[in-house]
Amino acid sequence: MVLAHYAQHDFGVYRVYLRHCGTPVGLCGLVKRDEFPDPDLGFAFLREHWSNGYAFESSRAVLDFAVRKLGLRRVIAMADPMNLASIRVLDKLGFHYERLVTMPGETSEVRQFACEP
Repeated sequence: MVLAHYAQHDFGVYRVYLRHCGTPVGLCGLVKRDEFPDPDLGFAFLREHWSNGYAFESSRAVLDFAVRKLGLRRVIAMADPMNLASIRVLDKLGFHYERLVTMPGETSEVRQFACEP
């Protein structure tokens, strides 16, 4: 399924690792969900690597790729309303809150943000 997503959309989720030693610290990338018209930026990091700027740095690189190589004009992102750290990263990246949505197969709502990079 992951390779099919790359083949269909020319993007996906990428491993984030420490440059000096190659240790994986998390994931960051774009996912195209059928339920939404725009690609969705997502990131997740191992707890021991939180608060080091990796989410911002890798997300900024993914957004640059989205604009320069893919020609995307709009990207969305979802965040749990209680996940203030992720919301701060999205704010710093230039995302703005749009609405509450319920993801397919879920019962709780998440906040949808959007950015026109």
